[in-house]
Amino acid sequence: MDEVVAQAAASSGRAYVALEEQLRAGGQEATDPLRRRLADPDPVNQLMARVLLAWIAGQAPECSEALEYLQALERRLAKTPVGSPPPVAVATELDDRFGPRVAECLALRLVKELDWPHWRVMGVLFYLRDQQVAETTSALLRFGTLTSNDAWRQAAVEAIQAIQDPDLRRKLDLERQRLTAAGQSLPAALEVLLE
Repeated sequence: MDEVVAQAAASSGRAYVALEEQLRAGGQEATDPLRRRLADPDPVNQLMARVLLAWIAGQAPECSEALEYLQALERRLAKTPVGSPPPVAVATELDDRFGPRVAECLALRLVKELDWPHWRVMGVLFYLRDQQVAETTSALLRFGTLTSNDAWRQAAVEAIQAIQDPDLRRKLDLERQRLTAAGQSLPAALEVLLE
């Protein structure tokens, strides 16, 4: 299972979702490798470990419900003239149904599943902005560095600013170090967070 955890940490998109399902089905066998990731220097890997450990322990059933809600909403509205739901309505519904309890789960999926449609990305970004859960800041930073969509990046910045995470500077430094090691730099839109 150590290899599956390592692959999940390094993957995204459909590959990540398949590995996540494998880890969730792995039960106790997956918990030790995931617990070791709680001390990972990468905060997104720590988030992945926290979310999956809670899911395996049965402490996060609402994560599945939130993801199922988003999938069902897309299927239902695809056949209507509306086509896709308004992101603000998605954020409001997530808040009404789940409050902050699915913030970490959705932040993880936001940064790991990079093929979401616009309405889902913006709906989750608005939801995370409104929940103001500091544990989601690192995922929002990572998302802001990965996306090439300026509107999504700006929404991630606004969510980070709304959270007012007292540990933001350290998390931003970690993200900058990761980017530097990969030969990249912090996108200019995220520089505003240093002000």
